[in-house]
Amino acid sequence: MIYLVAGSPPEAFRLGRSRQSAAGWLPVKDSAFSYPTPAGAEWGGFVFEFTADEKLTVSYKKDNFKQVCPEDFGMRNKHTKKPTKLWTFLKALAQVNGQMPVHDIEKVKPTKQAVSKALKHVFQMDSDPIEWSSPNAQYETRFLIRKATNAKLKKGDFNED
Repeated sequence: MIYLVAGSPPEAFRLGRSRQSAAGWLPVKDSAFSYPTPAGAEWGGFVFEFTADEKLTVSYKKDNFKQVCPEDFGMRNKHTKKPTKLWTFLKALAQVNGQMPVHDIEKVKPTKQAVSKALKHVFQMDSDPIEWSSPNAQYETRFLIRKATNAKLKKGDFNED
């Protein structure tokens, strides 16, 4: 088990070398990555920018720039080493600037929920980062997500998976 707390935990805890649980330390599954989310942060201050198929730069209010990849979010298949459909979902959101029309909500909803759970965990936030807009029949991110101007992402509509 790996334990994390806001800020920079001791190396032994971050790497899971100790099972000691101190007040404030949280168990983390699959990923030791934790974004340094400032206290009081809201999703609207985050910018996610895909710079390549497997590279994403995250920042909060033009600060705390971190380059991440699928494994940082627990979104890489351990056996095939390929990004999971959760990463594909994030990438699809970037291609439509965070406003993804959904044709079959029941098909997409479990993936959306898993992505939201992963993001809430990595960013230590309680609120849902991706909301459903009934009038527009689409998912909308509460953060800015886009592909970099020069990024060449593989095209694909997540709804067709």
